[in-house]
Amino acid sequence: MFNSLKYNKVLTVVISIAVVTIVLVAGFWGYDVYRRHKINKNAQEAVNEFDNQISQQTIKGKGEGNLEQNTNIDLNDIIDNQNTTNETSDSNIARVTYKGFTMLGKIEIPKIKLNLPVLDRATASSMEVSVGVAYGPRTK
Repeated sequence: MFNSLKYNKVLTVVISIAVVTIVLVAGFWGYDVYRRHKINKNAQEAVNEFDNQISQQTIKGKGEGNLEQNTNIDLNDIIDNQNTTNETSDSNIARVTYKGFTMLGKIEIPKIKLNLPVLDRATASSMEVSVGVAYGPRTK
């Protein structure tokens, strides 16, 4: 009888620990899923805003009368448009910020459903939120 009572107490403690562990693991997993969903949603909104501003710049660069939809944007047209915009004034340049960083573009890989903004610098804090660009000889 004494062994049975001791066995019951040990079994109760083990089951309690297992239940608490399962609840904690499920909570951490749920939070991680929520966090990833929120990051992807914010990134998608920033990319859409960037696309809209680039499209508006492209339309303005080609003339107000030509409003046809351009789904393939040529990189050279954008660079030429930005160069002429830089020469006239900096206020016309499309600047989109994402979590405090300036967006330079986007990276899109449809096969794995990846669509992220490309940020202007590659620091530890920028790499936590998206993809960054590193310039110069100190890139490692």
